Amino acid sequence: MGERSESRTATSILEAARRCLLAEGFAATSTRKVASEAGVPLSQVHYHFGSKAALLVEAALARLDAELRESVRLLAAAPSPGVGAAAVIRWLGGLDRDDPGVRTIVDLTVEAFRNPEVRPTIAAVLDTSRAEIAEVVAAVVPDRPGEPPSRGVADILAALFDGLLLHRIIDPGFDLEPAARAIETWPAGGGVTAAEQRP
Repeated sequence: MGERSESRTATSILEAARRCLLAEGFAATSTRKVASEAGVPLSQVHYHFGSKAALLVEAALARLDAELRESVRLLAAAPSPGVGAAAVIRWLGGLDRDDPGVRTIVDLTVEAFRNPEVRPTIAAVLDTSRAEIAEVVAAVVPDRPGEPPSRGVADILAALFDGLLLHRIIDPGFDLEPAARAIETWPAGGGVTAAEQRP
């Protein structure tokens, strides 16, 4: 009974932290605000999560994961990695810099630079995303001798998406369409989607 109660308390705190993050962002969210939102004593926040950074990173990672999964979904639904990458780039170009998901990505990036304690947790989520992209690429364009391995291609695509999003956040007038058109024809991939390739 005690374990279930502790689990419920931790879940309530995490959900309250997510609501606070969406409403106010990292900087303005305090453990005191989260405790008030969750209806628990402040001591419970520290007992379950240790620090503000650990709590907010865990609360934000679900949002980051959703954003990363959208990239993987777009890639998997496309007839080639190039067409999929272009779809991801166009999706990134349509994001509002004030969108909570975009703001969460920026906050997590800053936190990873600032706080070595949480960096491995954020890095693990990004590594999983790169591995999923590699699976999609390999399904459409299997690794062959003399060609870049799918994991290397996935790393390049992830860096491309992150870099273009960063430029878009800093310069809202930056048009991503030329980049989308430039990558769209790479490679043909036989017109078979990753989803169709999977057993």
